[in-house]
Amino acid sequence: MPTEYCDLKYAGLYEGPIPDQGPRAIIAIWSLIGAATLFVALRFYCKIWRGKPLWWDDFFMALSWICFLVEGILTHRVILHGFGRYPCDIPDPEHNFTIISLEGNNLGATFTILAIMWSKTAFAVVLLRLVQQEQGRKGIILKTMVWFTIGIVNVLMGLQIIMVWVKCNPPAKAWNPMLEGSCWDQRVINFAGVFSSCLSGAMDLVLSMLPWALIWNLRMSKREKWGIGIAMSMGIFASATSFVKGASILALSSKNFTYDACPLLVWSAAEVSVTMMATSIPVLRVLFRDLHSGFAKGSKVSGSQVVSGYSGFAHTLQRIPSSNNSMSVTISREERPEMPKAAISRYDEV
Repeated sequence: MPTEYCDLKYAGLYEGPIPDQGPRAIIAIWSLIGAATLFVALRFYCKIWRGKPLWWDDFFMALSWICFLVEGILTHRVILHGFGRYPCDIPDPEHNFTIISLEGNNLGATFTILAIMWSKTAFAVVLLRLVQQEQGRKGIILKTMVWFTIGIVNVLMGLQIIMVWVKCNPPAKAWNPMLEGSCWDQRVINFAGVFSSCLSGAMDLVLSMLPWALIWNLRMSKREKWGIGIAMSMGIFASATSFVKGASILALSSKNFTYDACPLLVWSAAEVSVTMMATSIPVLRVLFRDLHSGFAKGSKVSGSQVVSGYSGFAHTLQRIPSSNNSMSVTISREERPEMPKAAISRYDEV
């Protein structure tokens, strides 16, 4: 659809309206909030069920979820007031644009940034707890990288929040264009947003790679090593959403930004949701492992099966026909190297 749609409509050359993107955005955003809520609830249930104390990462995760919920409510209100439509299709534009600017561009952006910042900080704190046990030069390098990432994310996001509120003088001009004053060039604001999103995505990549440096030389089975590594590297998907969101920010410069920038609302929610889910997966890994272990122990023996664990032995059960057509069971014991529990125990504490 041509970008001059509103000009054509005002000239009476096009009736419109163009279909509203808002309803689909609302469904997508609340679906993302629901998915994140499920993962976070299971995360806390997992820790309470296993009798593990809550830590600073849980505190940051709870704050992130609260901000995410507030962001969802504000985004819903903004869409109901016309975001997702072309400007010329928004009724009562003076009133609705004020709400879109205040609750979307200012309040909504603030809670979105806080949710992103604290969810990423939560995962970094988990890594920080793990690298504290590393000694020597490797430990120093890993600790420095984690602290550097925490600092970069929080300082960068904090500056972005400040920018949201000081971009206009007076600040109220951001949502009330009738006031006298001035605002920064939108291109400068967009550049800052794109830079912040891209750097945030790069930090996600760093945090996703660090677990591999921690577990690569540990004495554990390849299965456990890959399981832990993959579970703690889910942040790579959060990184992808950060980059896509950064590209979507450019739509804010469009004269039809209420329509063109609607996908930005969805990608912002996706970045928060994926980050929260990725941060919770390492905790849920233990729950899934225990459930799988319990299911395996409760299953019936059929044919020949191997029941193995970290006890140092594998027990092979074989059914052998006897002379009276009945079945007898023989058990053979096969030595297996002892799995060092200390190698994985600290990863079960996250």
